[in-house]
Amino acid sequence: MPETAGPPFTIPVTLIIEKEISAEAADSIQCLINLWRDAIDPELATMGEVRQLTADRVSLAEVDATLLVDLFAESYDGDMAIGARPVQH
Repeated sequence: MPETAGPPFTIPVTLIIEKEISAEAADSIQCLINLWRDAIDPELATMGEVRQLTADRVSLAEVDATLLVDLFAESYDGDMAIGARPVQH
């Protein structure tokens, strides 16, 4: 549930990551976070805390309260994002 009745809403983000990731993967994750932050209209929403957890650290309550977005096909060619985009609801 949103913390407020109207905008701007705070969007909490939890990323489920592998137990060990390369420096390149960590850089890619940070690039995604920056792209998401830049894409949000601050009058409508802000990105809250971005947590990076391994699957064994995510609680069932968090999974139940989460809209899962599969970004497996998201990839980069230089600075340009290519591949699948999240579905708009």
